[in-house]
Amino acid sequence: MTNCRVDALDTLWALCASLAALALLSACAAGGGPDSPRVEAGGELLVGEWLDANAALSVFRGIPYAASPVGVLRWRPPTAHTPRRGTVKATQFGPACPQPQANTKWRRIVVERFGGSPDLVPELDHIGEDCLVLNVWTPALAADELLPVLVWIHGGGNTDGYAHEPNYLGHNLARGGVVVVSIQYRLGALGFLAHPALSAESEHGVSGSYGLLDQIAALRWLQHNIDAFGGDPDRITVFGESAGASDIGTLIASPLARGLFRRAILQSGGYQLNYTKSLREEEAAGVRLQRALDIESSDPLHEMRAVPWQQLIEAEQALPYHEWDAIIDGWLLSKPAPLIFREGEQSDVDLLIGWTANEKLMWLPDPVTQADLDTALDTYVLDEDRAEVLSLLEEAGGEGLAGRLDRLLSAAEQYCPSLAMARAMRSRSDRVFVYRFTRVRPGAEQLGAFHTAEIPYVFDTADTWLPRGERDQWLTKRMLRYWVQFARNGDPNGEGLPIWPVFDAEREDHQVLGDDIRPAQGLDRELCRFLDRWRDERAEGAAGVASAEAQKRPSNSSVKTVSCSREPAELRSPGPELFTEID
Repeated sequence: MTNCRVDALDTLWALCASLAALALLSACAAGGGPDSPRVEAGGELLVGEWLDANAALSVFRGIPYAASPVGVLRWRPPTAHTPRRGTVKATQFGPACPQPQANTKWRRIVVERFGGSPDLVPELDHIGEDCLVLNVWTPALAADELLPVLVWIHGGGNTDGYAHEPNYLGHNLARGGVVVVSIQYRLGALGFLAHPALSAESEHGVSGSYGLLDQIAALRWLQHNIDAFGGDPDRITVFGESAGASDIGTLIASPLARGLFRRAILQSGGYQLNYTKSLREEEAAGVRLQRALDIESSDPLHEMRAVPWQQLIEAEQALPYHEWDAIIDGWLLSKPAPLIFREGEQSDVDLLIGWTANEKLMWLPDPVTQADLDTALDTYVLDEDRAEVLSLLEEAGGEGLAGRLDRLLSAAEQYCPSLAMARAMRSRSDRVFVYRFTRVRPGAEQLGAFHTAEIPYVFDTADTWLPRGERDQWLTKRMLRYWVQFARNGDPNGEGLPIWPVFDAEREDHQVLGDDIRPAQGLDRELCRFLDRWRDERAEGAAGVASAEAQKRPSNSSVKTVSCSREPAELRSPGPELFTEID
C-alpha cells in the first residue's frame, strides 16, 4: 500500500536545508546566476528566467511531470519522472510531441489568407517522444498570497500542437494576476492507440487514451507542486481550445480527474459529447495500424515499441480520417459522455464555455455543393428530422450553401453540444457562463470569426502578421480580464467590465464578444433540438455496446485508484505508476 505520510519532521527540515544549500552552490553550474528565479518542485531544484527588469514575472520551461514514454513505457499510462540531481536549468521549452505538423500547415494557410508569407510560420525542428513537460509563468514567487492557476491544454485534433505555440505563451496573461501553465500530452497513435495486446497487458483490461491520462498526470503534479510557484492548488482552472477543450469535457466526465481542478473554460469544444467509440472498435483500428507497419508476429508490441516515431506517423495514414479521442472503456469513461452529463455523474466544477461564430467556414470546399450539404445531413441528422433541419437552414436566407454548411457543422460539433453541456452543468451549479465570439479582424472577411480566432485575445499574443486595430486591443483587454476573473472566483464579472449574465437554460443567456460586448439570449434552439436527438440516439446505442463489452472483460478487483494528500514535493516517492496500486 502506498504511504503518503512523512513520519519524521526533523528529516524534512534537514533535507530542505540541504536542498537549499545545494541550489545556491550549483546555480552557476546550471547556467543560472545567483539572481535567477529558483523553485523546489517535483523533487528538483529548478532555475528559471526573469521576464522583466524588476524580477516580478518569471518563467520555468520544459519541466517534466512524468517519465519519458519511450521503450517499454510507450503505450502505457504515464509513470513518475525520476528527479534529476543538482540544480536543473528550466529555461528552454521541451520538444513537441511527435506529430505530422498539420497545425503548422494550417497556420500557414491562415497567414496567406491575411496576405502574409507562409514562411512566417517555421516548421517545428524540435520534436521527440520525451515530451511530457509543462511550462509555468508566474508573477507570484514572492507574493504574500497564492494566486489562481490557469492550465492550458492545447488543441490540434489530438494529433498536432504543442504547449509553447506563439499564441499560447502565458506572460501577458500572467501579468493579470494568475499563474499560467501550459502542458503537453502524447498525440495521435502514440497517445491514443488501442490494441488487443495492450489491453491484455493492462491492469485494467483497457488501452488507448494515454494522452488524456497524461493530462491527468500533469494536473496531479500541479496539485502537489504549483504552490512552489505561487499558485493555489485549490483554485486550478483548466482551459483549452478545440481538442484541448474537448479533452477537458472528457476530464469533467471522468472519475479519474475528479478533484484535480475547480473550474473549466472550454473554447470551441463540446464535441466530446459526440464520441461513441468502443474499446473493441478502437482495438480493431490498432490492429490495422500494426498491419500497416508490416508487423506480423506473436509478440507485436515488442516490435511496435521499437518502431521510430517518424514511421508511426507515416503509418497513421493507413487510418484516414481516424479521430484519436476518448474511448468508452469502463475506466476512463464508464459510459458515453452525454449520458454521464444527463445523469449528473460528472464533476462539479464552475464552467465557462463558448465558440466562434464561423467554426467551420475556412475548411469548407470551394465551391460548396449540394452533395457536401447532403453528406453533412446524412452524418448528423436522423432521417425523420432531415426535412425540418433543411428547412431551418434555408430559412436563414442569403447564406447560400457555404453558410448553411458552416452553420450545420458548427452547430453539430461545437455550439449545440456545448449548450447541452452548459444545461447539464447549470442544473447543478449557478456558475455557468456561455459566450459567442463574433469579432472579424480586418482582412478576415472570407474567414469570418474563424476557429481559433479568439485565442490571441485571451492570451494577448497577436502575431505580428495579424491585423490589430484599436478595437482588437479593446477586446483583448476585456477578454483577458474575463478569463482571469473567472479563474479567481468562478465568475467572469469584475469592476469596469460589461455585465456577463449567468447562463439560463430557458433563456439561453450568453455574452457576445465581438465589435462590442453585450449580453444576448437565444442560440438556435430548434436546430440544436434536432442535433441533440441524433447525438442522444447514438449515445444510447454506444452505451449498450459498452455494457456488453464490460461484461466480457476480465475484472481485477485488486486494482484501485490512489488518492494521496499533498506533501512536500522533495520527499514524495515517485512510485512506478501514477494511476494505480496493487495490494
